[in-house]
Amino acid sequence: MISAMMELLNTYYLSGNITQLEMITRTIQSVIPDDVIAIQILGLAYLNRGRVSDALSLFREADRKNYAVPEIKSANDRAGEPQTELATSALYREATRKHSGFGKLWYDLGAALIKLKRTKQSIWAFRTALIARPEFPDALMALGFAGLQAGDDVAAQEGFTKLLAIQPDNAMALCGLNNMNMNRQNLSCPVLP
Repeated sequence: MISAMMELLNTYYLSGNITQLEMITRTIQSVIPDDVIAIQILGLAYLNRGRVSDALSLFREADRKNYAVPEIKSANDRAGEPQTELATSALYREATRKHSGFGKLWYDLGAALIKLKRTKQSIWAFRTALIARPEFPDALMALGFAGLQAGDDVAAQEGFTKLLAIQPDNAMALCGLNNMNMNRQNLSCPVLP
């Protein structure tokens, strides 16, 4: 059931049906109130509806939860675990499944978070996009520049080097790495892609 619900979320998001996206996300939240995936997606839905203050409130809530990523456990390890924890793990697994369309949703969330000056939080969204879609050049570039902007050298290095692995001549990624090496003095390329 969770798999089908997440597929619907993805389909509605990609088709621009924000009303249905919001409705399904609210349903998930009513069953699993602390699920960070649902909180983030609902925040993105609110942004798409122009409800910026409501979205910011949800993003702050997700930030307080430190983007807790549920640990995916084997069936033997899950014996006796509360059902909400099992559902949270399943939601995360479905929302980050490789080659799912969720890569775009997480990328769009990261881009929105940058616009809201929540750069550190955007790094989580870009990394999540890359779990769903590992070779996603725009998400890799955005991760690199978000890392630069947030002073997170690990994220910057990760984004730029992985992008160069698939696009060896990418001038923006090379520029980003050069900026890291120059300790961000005299930035010669834009801070955001």
